[in-house]
Amino acid sequence: MIHGGSHMIFSRKDVRPAQTRLLLAHGFLPVSIDHRLCPEVSLASGPMVDVCDALEWARYELPHLKLQVPGLQIDGRKVVAIGWSSGGQLAMSLGWTAPQRGLEPPEAILAFYSPTDYESDWWTKPIQPRGAEDRGEEYDLLEGVRDGAITSYDEVGAWEPFDNPRVQTDPRIRLILHINWKAQTLPVIIGGLPSKTSLSSSGRSIKEIMNQRQPAKEKLQECSPRAHIRKGEYRTPTFFIHGTDDELIPWQMTEGTFEALKESGVVTGVEFVSGAGHICDLSSEPNSEGWKATAKGYEFLFGFV
Repeated sequence: MIHGGSHMIFSRKDVRPAQTRLLLAHGFLPVSIDHRLCPEVSLASGPMVDVCDALEWARYELPHLKLQVPGLQIDGRKVVAIGWSSGGQLAMSLGWTAPQRGLEPPEAILAFYSPTDYESDWWTKPIQPRGAEDRGEEYDLLEGVRDGAITSYDEVGAWEPFDNPRVQTDPRIRLILHINWKAQTLPVIIGGLPSKTSLSSSGRSIKEIMNQRQPAKEKLQECSPRAHIRKGEYRTPTFFIHGTDDELIPWQMTEGTFEALKESGVVTGVEFVSGAGHICDLSSEPNSEGWKATAKGYEFLFGFV
C-alpha cells in the first residue's frame, strides 16, 4: 500500500481503514510503506527505488519474520500493489523496475486517481486547485525543502483540503501549490530542488529554481507508466479508479493509459466515478459510487492470487 501526497507529503499512516478491512477479510496482510519524499531526492532515485526495495522485502523477508499473530503464514509469491494518487504511479513503476532488478513484479496493481503519462501536455500548463488558486502572492519556495532526505511529512493531515487557510500556510503545501500553479510538477519531482543551505553552492539562482525547463524526454519516459507500456515493458494486470471531476489529474489520462494497456494485450480494468473530485474513495457506504468502484478494483486484485 503506497500513500499519495504529490510525492512530497504524508506517510504510511495515510491509509483507508475500510479498504484495509476488506484486504484482511480476503486473506491479505496489508503493509503500508514509507518512502523517501521529493524534492530532496528525485523520483527515479528515491521513491521508485524504495518501493521496489519494499516489494523485494515483501517477497523474500516478510514470509520468514516471526509475527505476533500465531499461525499466520505469508506467501511471498502472492503480492499485489495498491497506490493512491502519486502512490499509484509508484505502484505502477514496479511493473518495469522490478524486472530490471530480476524481481517478479506484483501479481496485480490497483491505481487510484494516479498520474500515468508524464509526456502529456497537461503538465506544461498551470493547474489551479479549487480553493487554493494562484493569487500572485510572494512566497519562499525553499522554506519547505529539508537539507536531507525525509520519509514522512505529517504536519498536514491527509484529509485536510487545499482550501483550508491553515493548510495553505504550510511550507510543504506551498511546494505542491507552486508546482501546480507554475507547471513545475515534472521539473521538481524528476529533477529535485536544493535546500536553502545547498542553493549557494549549486550555482543556481532562486529565479531559475522558481521556473525551470521541462525535463528531457528520456527523463520523462523513465518515470512514466504509459511510456513503458508503449515500449512493451509493462505486463502487470492493472485496474484504475478515477473521478470525472478531478482537477489535479484528469480522468482522460487514466482513460488513455487504460486503452494503451488494452492495445498491448495487458489485462486491465477501469471504473470512473461520475462527478467525483480527486480523492474519490473516501466513502465506505455500500451504496456510494466511490465504494462501488473501489469494490470492483479489489475484486480485480483478488482474481490474480
